Amino acid sequence: MSVDVKKCLRDYCKNFQFFSIALYESTDTKDTPKLAVFVRGVNSAFDIVQKFVQLVPMKGTITGADIPQALLKCTADMKLDLSRRICVTTNEQPAMVGEKKGLVALLQRHMEVLGIKHKVRKMHCIIH
Repeated sequence: MSVDVKKCLRDYCKNFQFFSIALYESTDTKDTPKLAVFVRGVNSAFDIVQKFVQLVPMKGTITGADIPQALLKCTADMKLDLSRRICVTTNEQPAMVGEKKGLVALLQRHMEVLGIKHKVRKMHCIIH
């Protein structure tokens, strides 16, 4: 069943004209860091889809470098085209929004390497 759910989510994601990603990092009751990934996208028929994508268990400490790696793995798995990404929503932790080593800065650099020129727009914590 989980394969069907994942395939259905991938089908939604591959048809997005534009999408945004929301990330929330927290720890569980055993102090294991987790990264919750949500996606909200719109297709060519202007249907808006908002879905929980994945809860990524993080090993050890979470740094600005760990989060982009987990996010890029998740977006690749869902076949999300980063050139169609318009926004990233996070909390205000330094690992997320640090100017040099935060998720947003590292994601911007990664996109520039891929030749994607538009700036990463960021929003603060609408998940709460």
